[in-house]
Amino acid sequence: MGSDSQVLRKIRVGQLQGGAFTSGGIGERYAGLNLYGIPLLFHSLDEVDYVRARLDADLEAGLREAGFTSFGFVEGGFAQFMANEPISNVDDMRRRKVWSPEGDPIGFRALEVMGLSPVALPPTDVLTGLQTGLLDVVAASPVVALVLQWHTKVKYVTDLPIAYSIGVFAIDNRVFDSLLRADQALVRNVMSGVMSRLDAQTRTDNREAETVLWDSGLELVPVRSEQVSGWRNTIEGLYPELGNRRDIDADILDKILALLEEYRAGAGASLL
Repeated sequence: MGSDSQVLRKIRVGQLQGGAFTSGGIGERYAGLNLYGIPLLFHSLDEVDYVRARLDADLEAGLREAGFTSFGFVEGGFAQFMANEPISNVDDMRRRKVWSPEGDPIGFRALEVMGLSPVALPPTDVLTGLQTGLLDVVAASPVVALVLQWHTKVKYVTDLPIAYSIGVFAIDNRVFDSLLRADQALVRNVMSGVMSRLDAQTRTDNREAETVLWDSGLELVPVRSEQVSGWRNTIEGLYPELGNRRDIDADILDKILALLEEYRAGAGASLL
């Protein structure tokens, strides 16, 4: 039915009643959902689990206030840089055309801060972009790269989790609230279970997709720790600017950063 923005327009005029979205895609309606995808925000899946266990409910509530009922989020996994030349540091991307998902202002700005030239395109145009030379570098999780066949147009995968993503299935509040209360409870019960199972399954799917990528001949490019620190310091310098943007939920950003600080201080090991 089109891109995330097109589906949102169709919901607005009543042509559709809901849809499945990327977090960035529905972020135009609720800015809190953009924040899990800040590049290099999370260092590991353990950090992701710690933050999500404490913050997903707040994001669902925020999305509800923005006009949509959801039933939990589905992990997309960590995106990694993929290209036809090995990428191990920012300089390797300086003169290359780097994909930025359409509707992801945070990712676009982060690439600009690193001195790169992002090209904003919807995911549906990425394969063509790789084929025609419009794009040189993309970032995708193993499952996305495999399902959308992007892996057939690249040779190298950078060994660094760049950005974490989630998916959202959401229904227009006007439609959901029109259901009888018993039916609302039934839909919530069924869909919450479905979303929970999909969320857990995606992690397994990404591990299996990784194996397929290596079997297909893609090479993993290591990244030195000092290079990672440089990238992260650059992105962290962007946080004050993000907190002042109108398309960012500053309260949610502060909560995420506080939870990560708590986890990294040692609390996470005992509270997970």
